[in-house]
Amino acid sequence: MYFINLFKELRKWYLLYKLGKKHEKMLNENGIRRDYIGRLYSVINLPEEVANHPYQREPYVLEHLREYDQILLKAQLTELVYPEISAIPESDAYLLVLDAGKEYISLSKFLFNILIYGSAILIIRFLFNFFGLNIVELFKLFMSHI
Repeated sequence: MYFINLFKELRKWYLLYKLGKKHEKMLNENGIRRDYIGRLYSVINLPEEVANHPYQREPYVLEHLREYDQILLKAQLTELVYPEISAIPESDAYLLVLDAGKEYISLSKFLFNILIYGSAILIIRFLFNFFGLNIVELFKLFMSHI
């Protein structure tokens, strides 16, 4: 199951990379940049009147997020990206990163699943060799009891 989800997530990253490259000019004109792996990012600068009031920061950033959503809708990217907003230290700005998600793209998860599935395959293979069964005999044995 992990590898199916990993494949779907890698496919989303590829689509984001491809569509981001296709619409790069329009995205750049609207202040959205692409990095070398296809993530989209932008910096939201807060005006002085908003920066001085901490309770006005979040609504201002969310308002700009709606504007970016309209741009991404034109580029057919809204269903592919997940926004991550983080404050830039020592400045009155926020970094907006739009990527395709990274729940399954992890070296540790990948190696763990290789270990689990590899171990399961080795155990099953050992049991088949130890008991002298092959797949055809096992299927015949199963069908004879039905």
